Amino acid sequence: MRALVLLALPLVLAGCETVPPEVAEAISKDMHGFERNSPEWNGLKFARGRCSDCHAVELDQASPGTAPRFDAIANTPGLTGASLTEWLGRPHNYPDAMYFEIPAEHIGELVAYMLTLQSDNYEPPIEAR
Repeated sequence: MRALVLLALPLVLAGCETVPPEVAEAISKDMHGFERNSPEWNGLKFARGRCSDCHAVELDQASPGTAPRFDAIANTPGLTGASLTEWLGRPHNYPDAMYFEIPAEHIGELVAYMLTLQSDNYEPPIEAR
């Protein structure tokens, strides 16, 4: 039995090998470069789950309906994190088509994500309707 344990020990220890730093960093981020569990990452997850039925929430998407794309919202002239936070926090401002409220604990995360879509040289995409 002791010989079996000694033979298995190298295999067990091989499973404890450390991950190279560059691999660990890549694993800790998503394809957008957001750190896992950061406000931006959580905001994107929320947007994918709750907003994407009506809005294009990522740059490589078209809106499924008539709702504006998130990048178009984020690049509205004069939009700030504070103004977006205020608007999202007041569900009575939403169009009638938005049939839900955004839970307060997700507003900051959603704003953090949406602000990553701002660009100084934003050009709205041409979308066929």
